[in-house]
Amino acid sequence: MKSKVIKLGIGFLTAIFAFSFFTPVLAEGSYNFIEDSGLETTADHAGYSEELKTTTIETRVSKAINTVLGLLSILFMVLLIYGAFTWMTAFGNEEKVKKALTIITEALVGMMVIFAAYSISWFVLEYLWT
Repeated sequence: MKSKVIKLGIGFLTAIFAFSFFTPVLAEGSYNFIEDSGLETTADHAGYSEELKTTTIETRVSKAINTVLGLLSILFMVLLIYGAFTWMTAFGNEEKVKKALTIITEALVGMMVIFAAYSISWFVLEYLWT
């Protein structure tokens, strides 16, 4: 029974992983949404065209921070799902339930720390650095 659950879980995760790499295919070929939607014209009229074309150190730092925090949040979300799966498959074993609760608690604390780090970095980059 346990091996069937593990095989089913591995198959499910493999299917999700495999299907996550599919990209939409457009019948007309490549389509540039920004140029063809009129957003550049609107940005020119609003006075934002130069701001969109230049890359400052603040934008690079904020993109790097957002990327790192995004990857960490995915990691903690996977840990949360793993802890929940461990709890569901404990079958009343107190040791496994305690381990699952520990994993879930640590994943939630990690996600709160990531949220706080994102909030602090957003505040610093938005109000103090500029």
